[in-house]
Amino acid sequence: MKKETQLLIKLIDDDMVNVNALLIKNYRGLHITEKDIIVLSMLSRQEIKGNHVFSSKNMSKKIGLEIDEFCSSIEKLENRNFIKIEEGTSPKTGKIVEYFYLDGFYDELAELYLEKIRKENEQKNQSFEEEITNLFERTFERPLTVSDADIIRKWSMEEEYKLEEIKTEILAAAKVGKFSLKYVDSKLVKKHIETENNKEYTNQSTVIKELSEKWKK
Repeated sequence: MKKETQLLIKLIDDDMVNVNALLIKNYRGLHITEKDIIVLSMLSRQEIKGNHVFSSKNMSKKIGLEIDEFCSSIEKLENRNFIKIEEGTSPKTGKIVEYFYLDGFYDELAELYLEKIRKENEQKNQSFEEEITNLFERTFERPLTVSDADIIRKWSMEEEYKLEEIKTEILAAAKVGKFSLKYVDSKLVKKHIETENNKEYTNQSTVIKELSEKWKK
């Protein structure tokens, strides 16, 4: 199973991602019908509970589909490798029963889910970079150089500094006549180091204070 799929399943198990909502939003991308959504949703809920036993009769009745409709959907999903059905021996009865597995379905769903997240991040980064670029050109009154663009892209990708923090430093640099993003970047780095050092000092002071109070007792 792919790492992306394992991540998605963990999110589903932790109730951080809703399978039904993902199916409804992405069923066109998966090229499945509304009946297939009902079938996959039911199978997913059962699998999450740890029950892989497959029964066409019981399952079709459970979701209110005719058995022919249910079997037709299962056949299509098997052909798409969304579902895999295998025979095995029941540990309870010793009888031969069928078990289903949805690894293929989760692989497809994970790809769509991650693609959606990638697009959202791209839009977010693009908006971030455009806003910084506009402020830069307006404030410094010159177009970006290649090195300027690289610095803005680094800020966007690393997400170490907030947008407002960067804008504040750009305006501050312009006030002192420093029209360089390298200067702005160095100020951000210095400020970040000072913030981290202050946090460390505060934490150490808190620990010392707690220990001192214990010793007094």
